[in-house]
Amino acid sequence: LVPVDCWHGSLRYHFDDRRVPDGIIPIRRLIANANCTLDGDAPPPTDNSRLSGAWYDPSLTGQGLIIDVSPAQTTLFAAWYTFVPGFTPVDPQHELQWYYLQAIDVAPDAVTFTDVPIYQPPPGVFLGPQTAGDTRVGHADFVFEGCDALTLTYRFNASTQARTLNLVRLGPSPSTCR
Repeated sequence: LVPVDCWHGSLRYHFDDRRVPDGIIPIRRLIANANCTLDGDAPPPTDNSRLSGAWYDPSLTGQGLIIDVSPAQTTLFAAWYTFVPGFTPVDPQHELQWYYLQAIDVAPDAVTFTDVPIYQPPPGVFLGPQTAGDTRVGHADFVFEGCDALTLTYRFNASTQARTLNLVRLGPSPSTCR
C-alpha cells in the first residue's frame, strides 16, 4: 500500500502462483480519516473514531471485521470477512464470504449502533467489472463495551434467530481510548 495523501493511494499486488500478472490498483478512501497526516504527527482522536480498527472473535478463526467510524461524515462502515452460512472447518467445500454494514447519522460520541443494515455484494472476479447490485441481507447491532470489547448481534433476513459475536480488537487500542 502506497499512500499519496489522506484520500488516495495505490495497492501493489503480487500472487506467488501467478494467477494474474503483478499490478497496481489506484484506491480512494470511502470514509474520511479523522486523524490523517502523512507524517503521523496528528493528535490522537478523542471521539468514537478511536473505535475504528480490526476486530475478531477469538473462537472463530479466519474471519473478522474491519470497522471505520467517521464522526466527520457521521458514518459507521464495517467490512465483515467470514464464511458462507453453515460453514464448518471440516467442510471441504467451504467458501469465503464478505458482507458490509453501514450506518449513517452517527453521533460523534455514540458507542451503540442499532439496526445497521448488512449488505452482500455480488460475486466478482479479481479486477473484473461489477456485475450486479448489492443485496440487503440482514441487520446488526453494535455495542462497544470499551476500547477492546464489542458485542455484535446480527440476524440475516432468511433466519429468525439472532446470533451474537463477542469481538476483541486485533492490535492495541489508541492511547486516548479508555
